[in-house]
Amino acid sequence: MANMPIAAAIFRRGDVRAAKQAIRASLPPDAEPRLIAESGSPWSLAYAGQLGLSRQNALVHRVETQIGKPAAQSGDSQPRNVPPADRYESDTGELVWDRTPKGREALLINSPRTKAVIGLCRPPLVPLG
Repeated sequence: MANMPIAAAIFRRGDVRAAKQAIRASLPPDAEPRLIAESGSPWSLAYAGQLGLSRQNALVHRVETQIGKPAAQSGDSQPRNVPPADRYESDTGELVWDRTPKGREALLINSPRTKAVIGLCRPPLVPLG
């Protein structure tokens, strides 16, 4: 809760750019009732894992849900699934989720308007200049 005011300000001011690339997942209309029944809750409907995408994609790219027709899957226009890792950098370079070493995880924000380290800080940090 302590980070909510700064997160809201970052969002409202547009301090962090939207990801450059989007990964689209298809949600056919007939699959929606089945996913609701399987999850038991409409709040967990159609997350990336249910639609064939790794959850890590949202740490690097935009993740979009396309309802009603198959999402485009052609060549380089669609980034591949992001593999599991200990460090993720957004495709804009403004956000870094660093999970090394274990137990000392941190989110680094390095945008023109916002510089922040959220989590457990430890040297050496990525320069935020």
